[in-house]
Amino acid sequence: MKNLRYLFMALLCTLLAISCSKDDDGGEGSPVLTVAEVAPAMFGDSIIIDVKCTDNGGVPLSTLKGSLLYSNEEVAQQTVRTKTEGDYRLKLFVPYYKVVPDGNAQLKLTLQNIRFATAEKTVDILLTRPHYGSLTLITSDGTRYTMLPDASNPFLFSTTVNSLGKNTVQGYIIAPKQGANGNEITFGEGNHGVTQGVTDNISFVNAHSGSFKVTFNTLTYAYSPIYDPNSGYLEIVLTEAANTFNGNLVQGYNYKFIGDDALTDNDWYYDPDFFTSNGDGTYKFNAVTGTYHITANYTRKALQVWAVSAGEPAKLQADGTGAVWIIGSDGLAKPSYTFIQGQGWWTDTDHALCMAQIRSKVYQLTFTVGKQLNPSSVNFKFFGQAGWGVEFKGKEGSEYRVTGNPVPFIIGEGTPGHDDGNIYLADGSTLNDGDTYVLTLDLSADPKNAVLTVTKK
Repeated sequence: MKNLRYLFMALLCTLLAISCSKDDDGGEGSPVLTVAEVAPAMFGDSIIIDVKCTDNGGVPLSTLKGSLLYSNEEVAQQTVRTKTEGDYRLKLFVPYYKVVPDGNAQLKLTLQNIRFATAEKTVDILLTRPHYGSLTLITSDGTRYTMLPDASNPFLFSTTVNSLGKNTVQGYIIAPKQGANGNEITFGEGNHGVTQGVTDNISFVNAHSGSFKVTFNTLTYAYSPIYDPNSGYLEIVLTEAANTFNGNLVQGYNYKFIGDDALTDNDWYYDPDFFTSNGDGTYKFNAVTGTYHITANYTRKALQVWAVSAGEPAKLQADGTGAVWIIGSDGLAKPSYTFIQGQGWWTDTDHALCMAQIRSKVYQLTFTVGKQLNPSSVNFKFFGQAGWGVEFKGKEGSEYRVTGNPVPFIIGEGTPGHDDGNIYLADGSTLNDGDTYVLTLDLSADPKNAVLTVTKK
């Protein structure tokens, strides 16, 4: 009986081995793909690729991947599951890029089965830039202008815009889809000039207001008229009913604030840390290039400015960029400390002061004694946001520390009457009405160890 049991087990093992051997007979398989003819296309199209997928070894299929290559660089790809043999369809967007000429792109197809065997095929596709019949310029106020091509240059388009009272028109451009598989292409301002696929406004800046010609080239993305930092200026429109601006400001560029005669009054305050008057009604922007919020405060007759990130007041970043804010007693405010009397240490953008980042990681605030600073109420502190959170203290060993010799001020170190990190007037020092001081907070060496200097102008 025992021998019969051993014999049975031996026969079972033999059968299993035979079965496994039969499973392996097919090997890795042999995927086969057959591609239907792919027609020439235009940049901005979506191309359709029909592929018949089989495996001559009978091994089940796994995936079909299509990659579109410009000069051997993948610019689009799609992968589909191929559980069974049959016909499959891929759809790839043909990106529209700047200064890419007509020519062949490569479509690379890869079919893979469940045992990782693959078949590849590369197909050349002729791509051409579309010759549009017209473009549409949509300005910031919603006006639509039709741009027509130049007779001698099919990529150069122009129109005449009407800009009464302003020398700047802002808007983005739409190119219509071409053919059954075309896509609409937008052109707007990107991080490094005009780019495709965005709708952020391009600024067309003319030498004068009124009617002027606007051009755009769909090959080079060149446009005109363009801002000349040596002689031109950009306009920002503010009124009492629409008194805020949110957008990009460029260091060294000139800006003119229009929309309300009040903005040109001699007693209207332009924060000197952010703006310097050119004497002709325009102002040079002093802070680093970035996104900013401006409020025309008609109660204070002043522009309030602060840095912005993701739609919110900016915060100090780990690398020392972003923003530094000053919060303190009711003795420091712009354009005058009198506007916040009785509101000391309030934490909002009407009370906290955003310092101007004049160089990377270097922040500045200017005040005049008797105007922005009450000499009898000097008590403020540097923060990493317009509220409580990151704060610069004076004690050694603090996570964020401020040091320096900011005569005639001192940095509190937590002793009686001198809270840790707060800025006070030094004992025995006096401040005279009309004197102007510039505070500079330098985080360039170490974002957590700020160096404070004070300069009397």
